[in-house]
Amino acid sequence: MDTNAKHYKSFMDILMDKDPSSVAFKFLENDNMVEVTYGEFIHDIEHCTIRKRKRACALLSNGKYKGIVMFFAYIRAKKRIALISDANDKITKIRQIKESKADHVRGTFQFVMDFTPYIEKVDVPKDNDIIFFTSGSVGPAKAVSLSEKKILNSLKVVSEMCPLKQSDVVLNELFISNIFGLMAGMLLPLAFGATICVGRGYNYIRRDMELFHPTAVPLPPFLGENLFGSTKFNKELRMVMLGADYCSPFIINNLKEMGIKVCFAYGLTEFGSAFAITATDDPIAMSVHPSVDLKISENSEILVKCPAIQMNGYYCDEERTAASFDEEGYFHTGDRGFLDGSGLLHVLGRLNDYIDLPSGRRVLSSDYESALFHRLIAIPFFVTKNKAGQLVLIVELPSPELRIEKAVEKMNNGLPESERISYIKFMPLPLPRTQTGRIMDWAVDPEQI
Repeated sequence: MDTNAKHYKSFMDILMDKDPSSVAFKFLENDNMVEVTYGEFIHDIEHCTIRKRKRACALLSNGKYKGIVMFFAYIRAKKRIALISDANDKITKIRQIKESKADHVRGTFQFVMDFTPYIEKVDVPKDNDIIFFTSGSVGPAKAVSLSEKKILNSLKVVSEMCPLKQSDVVLNELFISNIFGLMAGMLLPLAFGATICVGRGYNYIRRDMELFHPTAVPLPPFLGENLFGSTKFNKELRMVMLGADYCSPFIINNLKEMGIKVCFAYGLTEFGSAFAITATDDPIAMSVHPSVDLKISENSEILVKCPAIQMNGYYCDEERTAASFDEEGYFHTGDRGFLDGSGLLHVLGRLNDYIDLPSGRRVLSSDYESALFHRLIAIPFFVTKNKAGQLVLIVELPSPELRIEKAVEKMNNGLPESERISYIKFMPLPLPRTQTGRIMDWAVDPEQI
């Protein structure tokens, strides 16, 4: 652990502390490679036009350099920002703009034109917090309020546990509207004076790795799955940082076998990013930062408390905020895990991974998904139950494939009849996903497929 990691007082302090001539960003623009130094980045922020008479901005997060500049400019001006992911559909964007109580929108010309009509005349809170929306992996995304100070406290935690080098080149394919994308893909590299390569999105990741030659890449697990078995890794790559979701040990171990250091991070939007990170050669055995009070409940739920980094609350929702903390002040994460004999944290998945069967037995959907993963590589799927309580495999394919049916048949042979997958349903449209790529199984009704 690097206890010498700096503690910054503002986002601008991070940038002012760096060599102004060193490269902060690289990205493609009109098929040309653009390099922006730290000095040029500061200049762009200082000269970025903001709506000075407005207090609360709904800012489009689309992974572009101009959007990053605008984000820093609004933070510098002490305005309140709600980060709206471009990956969301129109209905979700409208809902989040309204929930954030924004008084104007900023982003691309088309975004401003499309969503300004949905700005409502409301009493705009005077705080200058940053509003993030949770991933939506277990239900509609919740608005989380974090201050710049708490995000910087979280940056200190992450910097101590996962230090980078100034010579690092970090490929970021994530939006800063996701706390893992902001922290691992943006603030952490900037804190160490590294270079950030702004990628072109998930679909381009293989080509971007060949183009930018990164030394480190933060990835949500579903991208790790997509890269499984890839021979496209550039020789300079030394580390893959996995976070923002539960990751199967199967994926982690196979990435390790490719000769890449795997650093798994566990954290929450509500806690400003990660607070437990790989501590040994075993990527899924994570050291919890000493500033964080973590314990495991009787039902294996991970409970966390750390006032320095935890959210100010769910935005304008005191009731939901209060319900998320117990009387001792611990936040109930909804994740399952355990602490081993060395005090290292192991994350097992979500509590709602449990499926209650008519027989009274409880099974884990993640157990079925792990058993099928190596047979259904690169095919999106999940396991749920129908109204009759029978297990159903939902597969993102337009038509049935015999190999999938055989894979399920083989797995079922080793299970009691009541715990077997009864139906396979093939979905012709893409499964709904969070902004980090996790399938939103709660949003899919097996009866409607």
